[in-house]
Amino acid sequence: MNRGTPEQPGLVLALDRGGSCTGMAFRLAGDGAIPHLEVLWRREMAMASYRPAWLPCTLADGRRVDALAFVMRRDATSYTGKLADPIVRTVLGCASGRYGTTLNYVSRTVEALRESGMPDRALEGLLRRCRAQAANE
Repeated sequence: MNRGTPEQPGLVLALDRGGSCTGMAFRLAGDGAIPHLEVLWRREMAMASYRPAWLPCTLADGRRVDALAFVMRRDATSYTGKLADPIVRTVLGCASGRYGTTLNYVSRTVEALRESGMPDRALEGLLRRCRAQAANE
């Protein structure tokens, strides 16, 4: 819906169960947290694709905390699981929705991860392959 249409569905990145990842934890002060949480909830839970979960996190300084995360529901109709590279490249080359193209979304994610010191080699490789494919078309 946000990065595609019903006729040309887009893709978004999501946490899936199992494994781990590097990320960022944001701390909300107790006072005034509710409005921020309400906005986050409306954004992430609009399509019922995610399951909210408190997940254990290790912070950069070694402290362990539980953090609210939104994990993809494998029983959601929008769950694709792992897709073959050619399918992903096709979607990234075509899909566009109310918030822009899927390709732009992935490009911005790659850039933000790099800027935050958390580059994702697999995602960067996918982006390179998409750009190479577009250049050859």
